[in-house]
Amino acid sequence: LYSLPNTLRAMYHLVDSCLPVLEMSLFNTLYSKNVSLEAFESIQKLQTNNAIKYLQGTWLEELTHKLRMSLDNVGKGWFNIYEKNWKIYEVSKLFRLMIVIKFHMQSAIRTLVLNSIDAFVHLLESPSKCVLNCKEDFKWGDDILDSKFKSSVASIFILNLRLDENRAYYNTNPDQFEKVLVKLLESVVILSNKIPQIDSFLLTKLTFAEELFLSPIGLLDPEVVALREHLLMLIRAAIIPLNAYCKEYNKFLPLYNMNVDDYVEKFNQENHTASEVKDEIALQLRLKTNLQATIPIINFIGPFIIHTDVLKQFLVKKRDEIATKLLISYANKMKILIDTAMDEYKEIYRKLSQKPISIEHIFEIRDWMETIPVTVRTQDDLVRKYLLDYQILDTFWWPLEQEAFEAKWEAIGWPRRLQKKIDEVNELLDEEADKFQKIQVDDEFTMQDKIEVITINVTNFAGQRDISKVHEIAVDIRRTWKMIKETQEFGQLLNQRQKLFEMPITPFDQLNKLLKEFEPYKNLWITASDWLKSHIMYVDNPLINIDSESIERTITDYYKTIVKCYRIFTDMPELQEIALNIRQQIENFKHYIPLVQALCSTGMRERHWNKLSEMTGVVIKVSPTLTFKQCLHQGLSDHINVMLQISDEAGKEYVIEEALDKMENEWDNILMEVSPYKETGTYILKVTDETLQLLDDHILTTQQLTFSPFKGAFEERLFEWESKLRLAQEVLEEWFECQKTWMYLEPIFKSEDITQQLPLESKRFNTMERTWRRTMKIAYENPKIISICPDKRLAELLRNNNKLLSLVYKGLSEYLELKRSKFPRFYFLSDDELLEILAQSRNPRAVQPHLRKCF
Repeated sequence: LYSLPNTLRAMYHLVDSCLPVLEMSLFNTLYSKNVSLEAFESIQKLQTNNAIKYLQGTWLEELTHKLRMSLDNVGKGWFNIYEKNWKIYEVSKLFRLMIVIKFHMQSAIRTLVLNSIDAFVHLLESPSKCVLNCKEDFKWGDDILDSKFKSSVASIFILNLRLDENRAYYNTNPDQFEKVLVKLLESVVILSNKIPQIDSFLLTKLTFAEELFLSPIGLLDPEVVALREHLLMLIRAAIIPLNAYCKEYNKFLPLYNMNVDDYVEKFNQENHTASEVKDEIALQLRLKTNLQATIPIINFIGPFIIHTDVLKQFLVKKRDEIATKLLISYANKMKILIDTAMDEYKEIYRKLSQKPISIEHIFEIRDWMETIPVTVRTQDDLVRKYLLDYQILDTFWWPLEQEAFEAKWEAIGWPRRLQKKIDEVNELLDEEADKFQKIQVDDEFTMQDKIEVITINVTNFAGQRDISKVHEIAVDIRRTWKMIKETQEFGQLLNQRQKLFEMPITPFDQLNKLLKEFEPYKNLWITASDWLKSHIMYVDNPLINIDSESIERTITDYYKTIVKCYRIFTDMPELQEIALNIRQQIENFKHYIPLVQALCSTGMRERHWNKLSEMTGVVIKVSPTLTFKQCLHQGLSDHINVMLQISDEAGKEYVIEEALDKMENEWDNILMEVSPYKETGTYILKVTDETLQLLDDHILTTQQLTFSPFKGAFEERLFEWESKLRLAQEVLEEWFECQKTWMYLEPIFKSEDITQQLPLESKRFNTMERTWRRTMKIAYENPKIISICPDKRLAELLRNNNKLLSLVYKGLSEYLELKRSKFPRFYFLSDDELLEILAQSRNPRAVQPHLRKCF
């Protein structure tokens, strides 16, 4: 092979070209920067790809060029690189030379791969030596500040330790290191087998296979396997303390998950004392300091650098936030307490600032002012206590808002301010009392003047005799009576004030005498006026406007008063004559009261007026403008007894009519609850116990009304209503019975196994269910009970459904009895348990839950 200088030169170039390959590295192991796993992977992939691209491109091209230059001028013979015949090539020395070249290239690449992997493993091994003796059950301990696994060699990987609601974790899962690093190791082995052989590039006249690559080393190569296992051992050893360290941070989960606002609100709701608040704030600040002292910013574990600065800041900030919000809420609470105390002071000041409006008011103010010292002392004690509580904020150097600061000092100054105001008010009250005493003297003179005016008025009324002016006189009397009462009240007020001023009491007996003398005149003229107005109203006003319930009571009151007046005025014949005249008018009208009440009866209907006409021959044309006078002109007064009889009947019939209307109105608003039932696609109904009880009560009420001798006008309506209620009751009973059985059988006949074993019963059930679903749909669309239930067709339909369900249930019971007779152990099971087994006859395991009962 080396007989020619050309081949010797070619081998020289081959060796020379392979030497730089031995100096290369497929991994970047010389940098000192700490990176994340993702960045590390990217850096190594970039280094590997660049090296492989060099080997696949530049290195191959340069070597090809050098070999071609060395062998180009050999010409035909054993080393002809332009040979076209494959058979000649196979027996030539060139063929063996190409094999030597391939082995040289493979050897260089193999050495490159092994050196690179070894350097890669060494890169990880150096910082990992400190963790090699760590056992799998290793626990870190409480001290998370210092690390026992800090390597003397710079760590490689950066990890950020974080928390979520459930656990502590790293931003990169530690399990990923094993996958990524082993994959990087294996990738260089795989890529080293992707470098083409030089044959097709150098021997251009021959045809070679398209994918002809060098095979320098494989994944199962013992050296590769040994290095990979060593790498795995290093990674797994390093991850043990890494995970143990992470678990120690789980103790911070309660703080991490804590809602600060909820915590502070709950604490405030517990109504802690000021001392307890102080202790809690101090505790939070101590815990904050402890976090600052015990959580590191970074820590080192073998090849890993753990960054905890963000987590530390978050936890420290949270403790600080708790303390801050407790201080804020406490400051707000103290501000509210101080404001409340000042509100009491301000209310006292406001009352002191009121100007008295009477001597009574002055005495009220003075009585109240006697209580002020006690109130102020109580409030002052509270304020002093609050000021002591305020010192808690000073303990923590908490700055008060300007408004709170001012309120605090304002509260301190209020007692002195109030005392000054009290002194001013006492002087003012003395001045006002003198002024009101002068007014009192003037009022007493005014009182005498009023009594004289009233005396003149009373004397004038004693001379009134003209009955034609009764209404004008009544108006004047009412005005005078009001004046007397007001003057009497004013006199009592003056007497009370005379006591307050310690003045002699003026009895004002003359006023009481005037009141007693004037009252009979008042009763006579006002009663006469009211009677005449009422008489016009009862006689000439439409009957529909008359209150028939109060007429008798009103007329009786008039009569009693006028009889009393008649007795009093025995010495005054003219006034007694007026009283007698009014009394006779009332007596004459009293006979008509029953007739008026009868005419105004709410139960009077057209049939009653017709009956009245038939019995009396008096034709009354009923209209909204009909008056009592018109009825009298028709001669109705001659038939009072007939009218009373008819009115009594109308009233009793009205009771029946009203009861029927009330029942019908109640049922208009009563609905049954129709709601979807599971996933059946249909509905079930519910009716409350109150509704069912109401139905029973109304049936009983209607039955009692049918016994009334006055039911004639409503006999047909009563019969229809009673029939309606009884039919509704029957339908509901059938409906509930049908629904109960259907709800029991529906899940049974949904099973295909039961359907096949009971075809006849299944057919009957399906027939019933079709009508059931239609009925329930109608009920869902119109759930008004009184509208849907009183239906004979619905009652018949539900009865038929219940008959079908009865047959289905009977067939099902016979079927179960048959199964029990064949296997007596089934007698230990209930019907539902046996059906559960039979419904799953294709599943042998369905019987397992029931084996203990059977055996």
